[in-house]
Amino acid sequence: MSEKGVTLLGAFVNVLLSILKIASGVIFNSNAIVADGLHSLSDLGSDALVLWGLHVSKKPADRHHPYGHLRIATTVALILGAGLAVMALWIAYDAIVRLRLTEENVKPLVPFMAAIVSIIAKEVLYHVTVRVAQKTGNISLKANAWHHRTDAFTSVATAAGLAGVMYGGPQWDFLDNVTAVVLASFLFVAGLRIVYESLSELVDRAPRARVIESIKETLAGAEGVKGYHALRARKVGGRIAMDVHIQVDPELTVREANEIAELLREKILNSDLNIVDVVIHVDPEGEDWQEG
Repeated sequence: MSEKGVTLLGAFVNVLLSILKIASGVIFNSNAIVADGLHSLSDLGSDALVLWGLHVSKKPADRHHPYGHLRIATTVALILGAGLAVMALWIAYDAIVRLRLTEENVKPLVPFMAAIVSIIAKEVLYHVTVRVAQKTGNISLKANAWHHRTDAFTSVATAAGLAGVMYGGPQWDFLDNVTAVVLASFLFVAGLRIVYESLSELVDRAPRARVIESIKETLAGAEGVKGYHALRARKVGGRIAMDVHIQVDPELTVREANEIAELLREKILNSDLNIVDVVIHVDPEGEDWQEG
């Protein structure tokens, strides 16, 4: 499934779940499932933001953005991660406040079933979205996947509270809110992790050491390359951009040296390292190099 396809699927599911949960909450007097439905409705905003980011980030480089627009997706992920952390804080705060309140006249069966449907649908949607995010390296999709899981977790809390009402009576309403506080703490950490990954990319942090080692292995095994230096790599829109100086036989013609560089460039781009851009400088073997 494509990035756009999985995001549109998420938006469609969010619309259906919002209608189901809000309607069942209003009809059967369950404030918990109404709040859960409003949370699903708010996820439509993140879906719209991701769709906008996908559209803009795929635009080619232009005069004002010579390196392209890939980091639009990173910026979207930063916003979504921060939003996820804030949402987790709100869920925890609301649950703590509700611990002192009691709900009466709740008819829990239908709202409970709506919460179960939401848990299943949003957990499936999380796995589908995160699989596409891992395949494409799109960090904004990863953030949106966690928004789906947020909805699933809040539905778990809602279902727990409604189950307590069904089997234990109104005195067990507190289960809903206790579970919500616990789940909110996990969601808050997930949001902070997305924010950290986004900020790391925006300040040009290097990829993981194993990625750098894989790039070095590719360079060392390239035909015609006598050595290399000044290797640099950074994350861009969840993918990798890199540049490197390679050393070739000084007796080669400029055309021959450029052919070696172009073959190496194609090899790197076609590897499974998720590299989107490669700049290769050609130096004659034996030339002194001092980095810095």
